[in-house]
Amino acid sequence: MLMKIFLWASIIWLLPFLFVVQRNEAKFKKNISIGVTLPQEAREDPEVQALLKKYVKETGIICIILGLAVIPCWFPKSYNWLLFAWMLWLDALIVFTQLPFIRYNKKLRELKAERGWNKKTSDNVQTEKVTVNISNISTPRWLSPWVFAGALLITLVPMAISSDLWPLILIFALTQIMFYLVYRYAFRTKSESIDDNVEITQALTQIRRSYWGRIWVKIAYATAIFSLGTLLLKNHGKLYFWITIIYSIYTLIVVASPEFKIRKAQEELTRNSGASEYIDDDEHWVWGMFYYNPRDSHSFVNGRVGIGSTINVARPFGKIMCIFTIIIMVLMPAFPFLLDWSIESKVVFVQEENHVTVSCGRSDYRVDLEHVAEVSLIDEYPEELSRTWGTATDKILKGNFSAKDYPPMQVCLNPGKTPYILVLTDNRKAYLFGTDDPLRTQELYELLKPQSIP
Repeated sequence: MLMKIFLWASIIWLLPFLFVVQRNEAKFKKNISIGVTLPQEAREDPEVQALLKKYVKETGIICIILGLAVIPCWFPKSYNWLLFAWMLWLDALIVFTQLPFIRYNKKLRELKAERGWNKKTSDNVQTEKVTVNISNISTPRWLSPWVFAGALLITLVPMAISSDLWPLILIFALTQIMFYLVYRYAFRTKSESIDDNVEITQALTQIRRSYWGRIWVKIAYATAIFSLGTLLLKNHGKLYFWITIIYSIYTLIVVASPEFKIRKAQEELTRNSGASEYIDDDEHWVWGMFYYNPRDSHSFVNGRVGIGSTINVARPFGKIMCIFTIIIMVLMPAFPFLLDWSIESKVVFVQEENHVTVSCGRSDYRVDLEHVAEVSLIDEYPEELSRTWGTATDKILKGNFSAKDYPPMQVCLNPGKTPYILVLTDNRKAYLFGTDDPLRTQELYELLKPQSIP
């Protein structure tokens, strides 16, 4: 039950968040609504307003359907089928919430062509003529890498204290490096030009650059604190669950708050734009969301509205990222079954002199018999058993785990076959073993049991 709550709590918030973002796309910002650039006169046009209302309504209906779709996804008892339902729903969320945007972007483009609004941007007005050089704008300087280095060092502390956490902490550390690289190189140094109004261009550029740095610094240090929490709460599954939820909520707030503040600023500051000449680069935006411009040498570009960045799919890097993303999304639901198929799930063991080695695939767990203090057969997992690092499928459970009132635990078992063997040592180690055959599990138990007798 805890695993189900954790899985769905980690993504269910995306549904209302994406609805609010998509609904906000219907508001005019930088002369753009649903990815279409329109002149001032078009904003109150009855046909335009009707299309925007239909877009919001259709988006809401799809979000309600997706919300109801979570109900049947809750019931699978199999871990593999639970992950399948979870990943399939995530795919559906990403795809179906974009369909109204694509549909009404096309309708709005057609209306724009019919009314001749695309002619409002004069052929004599080029982007570079109304773009203000970024060097002339007072914007925050790039933050020093040492600001992010502090978060990285804090993140690595648990690795020095607890060796069993090193795979997870290493991932946190690599994530910290990624935060800095995205902050520094995924933001295109370009002014936020919409027309020839220099003051608005300056204001929009300053706001965007300022918030961009704050977001990544806050997330970096939140991740560092979360890493320390992983060390302190590794044996307290429920508390670790809640700190994970808090970390996720905080990250959402850190990202969402500046996003909507910037969207609001873009809406208000450009309210009177589009009456005369303005920039219209719709031809470079497929469906209003994918940037495709072979003449632009940049791989990353600023998103049209909000604070985010996107890729130029006309560049080799952009094409690779698109193909990679599609492959990942297609394979995601099948991942649990592919993992099950690729992993050797048979648990074997062998006794060698004064130790027993339990193996599963390429993972070996050695128990020194002279240190065994207690061995017992159990039919249920220890309370609050939680994976720190390892593999969990319907056929195998292995890796480093934590459990309430027990030292760090190494696990290697078939989750569908009881009993399990719980081994405690006098040097504060714990093991949980089990095979696919109760008779073989009993045999392993007998190998270990004599060592627990004084």
